[in-house]
Amino acid sequence: MQIPGWLDLHVPLLDPTALPRVVTLAEAEALGYPFHVVRRRVRRGFWQRLAPGVYCTQPPAGTVDHLHAAAKHGGPGSVVSGNSALYAYGLRAAAVPTRELLLVPLGAGARTHGRIQVRRTPRLPTAATRSGPPLAPAARAVVDHARTLVRLDDVRAEVAEVVQRRLCTSEELWDEVERGGRNGRALVRQAVSEVTSGSRSAPEARAARLLRRAGLGPFEQNARLLVGRRTYYADFLWPALAAILEIDSVEHHFRKTDWQRTLARHFALEAAGYSVTHVPPSALDDATGFISAAASHLVINSRWLREIGRKRAANAS
Repeated sequence: MQIPGWLDLHVPLLDPTALPRVVTLAEAEALGYPFHVVRRRVRRGFWQRLAPGVYCTQPPAGTVDHLHAAAKHGGPGSVVSGNSALYAYGLRAAAVPTRELLLVPLGAGARTHGRIQVRRTPRLPTAATRSGPPLAPAARAVVDHARTLVRLDDVRAEVAEVVQRRLCTSEELWDEVERGGRNGRALVRQAVSEVTSGSRSAPEARAARLLRRAGLGPFEQNARLLVGRRTYYADFLWPALAAILEIDSVEHHFRKTDWQRTLARHFALEAAGYSVTHVPPSALDDATGFISAAASHLVINSRWLREIGRKRAANAS
């Protein structure tokens, strides 16, 4: 006997709070929602169909709901990768997903549907150990998404962030780059190479490339400096000149305490004998101007050191 529509709408078969937000048709039927009830709820807008046989029971579906729906669509062993996975990991560099890249075994029957892009792969990774929908490890997700990007700075931002936040190592990224296909890996290789060389952000990587191209070296990146009992890290350090160049993003100085911490760090380094100059990431847009400013900073420090040397020699004599 079929349940009348009016009864279905007013008297739920089970406690709605016990019903998952995303269910397959088989799961819904096991919970007491036969197909005709599911169909009726979808038709009347009480449920939302996200993929064949996959439904959101509390629409509208959110980002996490779409991730769960993609995984259920793919079946056991499937994992979400690319930008959607990076967004779920909380990367600032990841955009709000509009599609889900789903990795499935070669023999899986799932097909691309709507916003779910199915990719069969012989190198299906094991899902990262975490709660929520199954995600590919961060290194795989970065490389999968980076291969679709066309701007080096976008690739740099993702690569630098996952390494800086210790979601993966540069070695794991290299392994993914080398084991994957050749298509679209040039930018990934360059970005991983720059991160391995010491860049912690996309602006730092870009600045390092400009400085090397202009011959303003040798310098150390993320150089460890011990001042008193405090340890600081300089974005760029020219040891012979005691010169430091910092790339300071505005986003790290929104709070008053962040700005005060940067000032205290600046004065501590200056008091220890270093000459520190700061530039925003936007300065890199004018490559000529950036190199000119960096070169002037180094020239000034070189003259200052020579003057100090002359005075010391005169005093010694």
